[in-house]
Amino acid sequence: MKKFLFLILALPALLLQVSCERQEPEPPEDTTPKDPTEVLTSGKWLQKEQYEYVEATDDWTPYGEVCETDNEWLFLSDGEFSYREGANVCEPDFPINFDGTWNLSPDFEKLFIRSPFLAVDFFVDQFNDSTVTLLMIDETSPDDPPPFKIVLKR
Repeated sequence: MKKFLFLILALPALLLQVSCERQEPEPPEDTTPKDPTEVLTSGKWLQKEQYEYVEATDDWTPYGEVCETDNEWLFLSDGEFSYREGANVCEPDFPINFDGTWNLSPDFEKLFIRSPFLAVDFFVDQFNDSTVTLLMIDETSPDDPPPFKIVLKR
């Protein structure tokens, strides 16, 4: 009986001690900005939206076809670049797939893509882990607004 009484009295004290154990705080969230190259090369990007600049309205208008909204852009860490049409191919007899190279300007404000038949430069307008917005640079009219905007998403 003494053992039983001891257990009854000791149990609350034991529970109190266990419930009051100090819990380790969770580490703070890493708010260090990621290197843009690391973000670009961390997986596939899908071309979700395209816009054309309309001078008459001084605004962006949706541009392109629905079949272009699943095209894949892949930036590899070695500077290689791959563009592939997604499942929605615009012209089945002539799918647009190409490989090339890419690089960012030192200030991360411009993206350059080169392939044997294409050279295009973009201003990087928006950039985060899930969205990259690119404004095409028109080298023939550098003072004019960019003619096209492309939105890439994860």
